[in-house]
Amino acid sequence: MNISGYKQVTYLRLQQLMAAKYEKYKEGSSEILLAVSLNVKSSQTVRNAFQQDMQMVSDSILTSIIEAIGLNACVVWEKGQRNYFVKGK
Repeated sequence: MNISGYKQVTYLRLQQLMAAKYEKYKEGSSEILLAVSLNVKSSQTVRNAFQQDMQMVSDSILTSIIEAIGLNACVVWEKGQRNYFVKGK
C-alpha cells in the first residue's frame, strides 16, 4: 500500500517515533494532562499507547495521541491488516 507523502513503518518504528515526540511533549505537560485532553479515564491508557510489543489501545486512542503529541502519522486498515504510516521528510 502506498500513500503519497507517507512512508509505511512497522509498529515498533512508529512507537520509537512516538516516544521521541512524546519526550518533547512532556516538557510542557504530563500523562495526566494528556489523558484529560483525550477524555480517557486513566493515564494508564496513555502509557498503554506506548507499549512497543503490540498495540494495546484502540486505533482511535492511538491516533488521538499521535495528533496530540504532534506526530504526523496514521493507521490504515487494508484487508483486515493494520498499516502504520508517517509523513515522509
